[in-house]
Amino acid sequence: ESALAAFGQLRALLFAIWLAVRDWSDAGDDQGRQDCYRMRAELYTLIDLVVAYLLSPNKYHIEKLDAIYFQFSRMSKLAGELMASMPRLASRVHQYISQALVALENCRHVKEYRTPFALRTMLYAALLSFPFGYAPYFAYLGKQQGTTLGLVGALAAAATTSA
Repeated sequence: ESALAAFGQLRALLFAIWLAVRDWSDAGDDQGRQDCYRMRAELYTLIDLVVAYLLSPNKYHIEKLDAIYFQFSRMSKLAGELMASMPRLASRVHQYISQALVALENCRHVKEYRTPFALRTMLYAALLSFPFGYAPYFAYLGKQQGTTLGLVGALAAAATTSA
């Protein structure tokens, strides 16, 4: 499903941001550990906001999107602070953030513009019922032409798959 793929990509990119901060900070330094914890807290907050957005009805999405974009802004500022002495590495983290925003927009597209679940289920059930609806007609045709019941069933199945 495309929604799960987009959400998985978003989570992977956010994890890559955390790995970048963890690997590029001074591992033996207490400040480096604190920086990792700060970034991880920001990332978890962002994931919680995205999940809340994806599970909320569309009429409440503006407030939740504002909170998500604000959280991305906080992460970007924090990454800039943490990587101030390493501009090339900060650039890479900002690229991850940019790609995470694209993944978020893919999730948003699926959430807001996808066919509703109830309608998809109803259409699927209608497709499954088509052979039963077509069977009497094909049985009538088979009776006129003298064909067997197996051919009638095959014709009904073929009509269903081409519909």
